[in-house]
Amino acid sequence: MTIHLFNNILSTLGYWKELAPPEGSYLHEKLQESDLLGFFRDVYPAKIMQNMILNLRYSQNGKSLGVKSVLRELIPSVARTYRHYRK
Repeated sequence: MTIHLFNNILSTLGYWKELAPPEGSYLHEKLQESDLLGFFRDVYPAKIMQNMILNLRYSQNGKSLGVKSVLRELIPSVARTYRHYRK
């Protein structure tokens, strides 16, 4: 079950599964200990992985919202506020 959930997280990130986790990460160490790194084409650069995680965090906390997304939320919110105080 844990592996399935982890796979879903990687898919959400856009993780390319042909690349091994970055060197120094827990998963990289475990794959190395088990001599499984040969199944991967290459290793993810740590900086790329950090940016992928940062993008995921932005998408979860709303910092990545574009102008259209903000307007889609803003206009109904203003309308609700206007109706509320107009009563």
